[in-house]
Amino acid sequence: SSARELGWFRFVGQLLGLALRQKETQLPLNLPSLVWKQLVSQPLDESDLRGTDELCWQSLQKLRTIDQEGVDAALFGDVIFETFQAQLSDGSEVELLPGGRHSRVTFESRHDYCDAVLAARLRESRQQCDALLQGISLVLPQRLLSLFTWEQLERLACGSADVSVEVLRGRTKYGVGVSSVQRHVRYFWAALRGFTPEQRSAFLRFVWGRSRLPISAAEWGDTRFTLHTKQSPRPDALFPVAHTCFFSLELPAYTSAAICRERLLYAITHCLAIDIDTTTGARENRQLTAWSSSEDEEEEPGAPPSPTARR
Repeated sequence: SSARELGWFRFVGQLLGLALRQKETQLPLNLPSLVWKQLVSQPLDESDLRGTDELCWQSLQKLRTIDQEGVDAALFGDVIFETFQAQLSDGSEVELLPGGRHSRVTFESRHDYCDAVLAARLRESRQQCDALLQGISLVLPQRLLSLFTWEQLERLACGSADVSVEVLRGRTKYGVGVSSVQRHVRYFWAALRGFTPEQRSAFLRFVWGRSRLPISAAEWGDTRFTLHTKQSPRPDALFPVAHTCFFSLELPAYTSAAICRERLLYAITHCLAIDIDTTTGARENRQLTAWSSSEDEEEEPGAPPSPTARR
């Protein structure tokens, strides 16, 4: 909350403002609903605390319903030793009422304590969110934000947090000799559907250098994801190769769904570097992309790139 740190928040607010004004700009931010709701003046509730501190939320829930576990007023003091103070996300502690650090929580006052902790945790980021709003207001009128729900604002600024497999599949074209019915291609789509949202975002970064898909057809334009088959007599020994600048992937013809999932997960988790586009593999990929756009062209042989490279 120093002046310097609040300046950083104002700068991020300016970036958010630019993302809201320019449809081609999306920020790879994963902010909790606690932040977005404050930007659009939407009331906060327990779900917002759960989205930022699951353990704290669970503790409050257990304390509220502790009577259902057989703990009554006589036993409460033997198992609960809390006082009316709360620990914030930065580790600091605040009193929830005057002299709260010396005021024990009782069976009768436990609900008041839970309500006070919830309120303290939900308002602790108010200063930082105000700084974000100051930055946004330098780019567009702040009053416009109230026209949106927090979900709409997040989507406009950052796109969808989850990568839709069906949307990606609808924007996919296949290289020479590749079709959607081939066994290893079916394994590929099944693996993506089985990934967590975080893993799908990691996959998109692996093949495209961004973590979220465009939010509209206009933003997609003519862009397509291209899937090629990486030829090899021993496909299960290879990893997929991404060509990030071309939004394409060379997928070995894996012999099982389990191997396909394992190789994909390893690649998107461990391969973070991007090679330059003047490599032999990148030149081959440009040729593959050109060939895949014309059915009249015949595929030419070429040396395969490194099995774990990302270009």
